[in-house]
Amino acid sequence: MASKKREEESKQLLESEMAMSDMKVDDRTDRVCPKCVIATCLKKCPRCGSETFKME
Repeated sequence: MASKKREEESKQLLESEMAMSDMKVDDRTDRVCPKCVIATCLKKCPRCGSETFKME
Protein backbone atom coordinates (compact mmCIF):
# COMPACT_ATOMS: atom_id res chain seq x y z
CA MET A 1 0.00 0.00 0.00
CA ALA A 2 2.80 2.43 0.92
CA SER A 3 4.73 1.65 -2.25
CA LYS A 4 1.69 2.52 -4.39
CA LYS A 5 1.40 5.90 -2.67
CA ARG A 6 5.12 6.51 -3.12
CA GLU A 7 4.79 5.60 -6.80
CA GLU A 8 1.97 8.16 -7.21
CA GLU A 9 4.04 10.87 -5.49
CA SER A 10 7.07 10.24 -7.69
CA LYS A 11 4.84 10.34 -10.77
CA GLN A 12 3.37 13.69 -9.71
CA LEU A 13 6.85 15.04 -8.97
CA LEU A 14 8.07 13.97 -12.41
CA GLU A 15 5.08 15.65 -14.07
CA SER A 16 5.65 18.90 -12.15
CA GLU A 17 9.36 18.82 -13.07
CA MET A 18 8.43 18.38 -16.72
CA ALA A 19 6.05 21.33 -16.46
CA MET A 20 8.87 23.40 -14.93
CA SER A 21 11.25 22.45 -17.74
CA ASP A 22 8.61 23.41 -20.30
CA MET A 23 8.46 26.80 -18.64
CA LYS A 24 12.23 27.25 -18.93
CA VAL A 25 12.04 26.58 -22.67
CA ASP A 26 9.48 29.37 -23.16
CA ASP A 27 10.98 31.80 -25.70
CA ARG A 28 9.60 34.86 -23.90
CA THR A 29 11.71 34.17 -20.83
CA ASP A 30 13.30 37.58 -20.45
CA ARG A 31 13.16 37.55 -16.63
CA VAL A 32 14.95 35.40 -14.06
CA CYS A 33 14.32 34.52 -10.41
CA PRO A 34 17.43 35.12 -8.27
CA LYS A 35 16.43 32.47 -5.69
CA CYS A 36 15.38 29.56 -7.92
CA VAL A 37 17.54 30.58 -10.90
CA ILE A 38 14.76 29.76 -13.36
CA ALA A 39 13.89 31.81 -16.39
CA THR A 40 10.31 33.03 -16.73
CA CYS A 41 8.25 35.71 -18.43
CA LEU A 42 6.32 36.44 -15.21
CA LYS A 43 7.01 39.28 -12.79
CA LYS A 44 6.75 36.86 -9.87
CA CYS A 45 8.49 33.49 -9.75
CA PRO A 46 6.01 30.63 -10.23
CA ARG A 47 8.05 28.40 -7.91
CA CYS A 48 8.81 30.60 -4.88
CA GLY A 49 6.74 33.74 -5.49
CA SER A 50 9.60 36.22 -5.18
CA GLU A 51 10.04 39.05 -7.67
CA THR A 52 11.94 38.29 -10.87
CA PHE A 53 14.45 40.57 -12.57
CA LYS A 54 14.99 41.45 -16.21
CA MET A 55 17.91 39.65 -17.82
CA GLU A 56 20.47 41.74 -19.67
